[in-house]
Amino acid sequence: MNSRVAVLLATAVLASFALSVRAFVPPSLPRTPPAPTSRPTTVPSSQPETPPVRFIRKADTLARRLAVAHGIEAWRAIDAVAVELTVTLGGETVIDGTMVYDPRDGRVRIENRDGVTMVFDGRRAWVSPPETELPPGPRFHLLTWPYFLAVPFKLHDPGARRADHRLRSRGSQLCETFRLTFESGTGDTPDDWYIVYGETTPGGRLVAMAYTITYGGEPGEREPHAIEYSDFRETAGVTLAHRWVFRAWDEDAGPHGDALGEVNLRNVRFLTPNDHTFSRPDDAEEDPLPN
Repeated sequence: MNSRVAVLLATAVLASFALSVRAFVPPSLPRTPPAPTSRPTTVPSSQPETPPVRFIRKADTLARRLAVAHGIEAWRAIDAVAVELTVTLGGETVIDGTMVYDPRDGRVRIENRDGVTMVFDGRRAWVSPPETELPPGPRFHLLTWPYFLAVPFKLHDPGARRADHRLRSRGSQLCETFRLTFESGTGDTPDDWYIVYGETTPGGRLVAMAYTITYGGEPGEREPHAIEYSDFRETAGVTLAHRWVFRAWDEDAGPHGDALGEVNLRNVRFLTPNDHTFSRPDDAEEDPLPN
């Protein structure tokens, strides 16, 4: 796997940890190291630390509108969502199988077609057979893909701060956007930021999200990326993107360049999991939190 894809993988997983740690990792467990306090160079220096109230209110309104557009009321009523999932990164298929996700407790099960089973039980990540190599690790896959699936419904999570509402271009499309950060102590990396892109039309959907994180904890290696969502389909009142593409990102160009990776969903359905869905497989070993 080339270095560019490795950077993408690491930034994606750390972003997912930073944003979803409240649901997935209890406070008593160790956390990944926080990012440095310096701001990314891609954020304009003229941007105020405390945006005007009107921009905060507009950001809140956009976040609510996006959640409604994707069917948040129907989403809240489900026990679990199951999808057929294919993840391709750097031209290599790394996941091809079925994912079951419990959005209430953050539990996840992924069964790969090659016989590998991964489970996150709400506290710990397990993989079977033992010593399975699935870079950058089973825990990465268990936490990252469910979060990116559920982003439209997580914009008002506890501790989330929405601000800096503005129009930004995404290719030829003009989008409403806002900056998403978290209060100190809420996530692993409160100084990192996320830019949420929404369509400007009535009922507009969340079509992209940029994010930055410190790769490997080194201050000099911040590299923004973006995930672009398309092929929206409704299932039982919930609208989910069935195609996700990862690209580079900067403030001026937005998401740009060749695709670094792609995720495709099929056969989305809602179900009630049984008692064993999120249990540790018999011969599984733990994949612990990264240092």
